[in-house]
Amino acid sequence: MTPALGTFELLRDATESRDADAMLALYADDAVMIEYDMRNSPSSPMRLEGKEDIGSMIRDVADAR
Repeated sequence: MTPALGTFELLRDATESRDADAMLALYADDAVMIEYDMRNSPSSPMRLEGKEDIGSMIRDVADAR
């Protein structure tokens, strides 16, 4: 198994089980997440900088039912 495939499997398992801590463990401390969606167009994307900011969003999503 390649390292990328192993990382993808870890992310998939964490996402399917809604394990925010496992998802966040895959991010570097200085990670940047850029999101494009209906509210955040490519000209104005949502930008989260750092593991703490990304963690807040991941926990919100993981806790949503």
